Amino acid sequence: MSLPIREAAALAGRLLLAAIFLHEAYAKLTGYSAAVAYSEAFGVPGKLLPLAITVENGRLTVAATAARSDANKNDASAEVWLCPVSKMVEVAIGRGENSGHTITYHNVVRRWVKLGVWKGNAESWSIPLDDVKTEGVDAVAVILQNGSAAVPGAMLGAAMTSLDATKTASPLNPDIRP
Repeated sequence: MSLPIREAAALAGRLLLAAIFLHEAYAKLTGYSAAVAYSEAFGVPGKLLPLAITVENGRLTVAATAARSDANKNDASAEVWLCPVSKMVEVAIGRGENSGHTITYHNVVRRWVKLGVWKGNAESWSIPLDDVKTEGVDAVAVILQNGSAAVPGAMLGAAMTSLDATKTASPLNPDIRP
């Protein structure tokens, strides 16, 4: 096969593959309840909740949607945790089999900050960005989880976003990069 034909075939393959992903993303965005039903049919819990992280006017805000039914709202109680993250941390290894090497760790959680408790209703929590963006922190992850810090339960939702230039992130687009 000649080079121009091979390049054209590779391009066509990439475009067709992209079309599959774009179609599925559009279907999930426009028919969220159908996507949840499909996931539940394959054993993925339908209780997963969309979370949104917004950074505006020097504040970081996390928003959670309401539980999908009144029955779920009555049983709902979950902790909302914010995790400041360093996307890359280089560590010089001093001992052991990797002694003398430098290893790069990715998405290192620097601390856990409890934002509040979700009780099944649409709610939001806000914190000054300066309290989150300390030295080395360039992203945040948010976790909505049943139970408590001492006895964690099922994960109900999560999102992650960069703090570099991102305005909003959601589970469907968790890591928007500048």
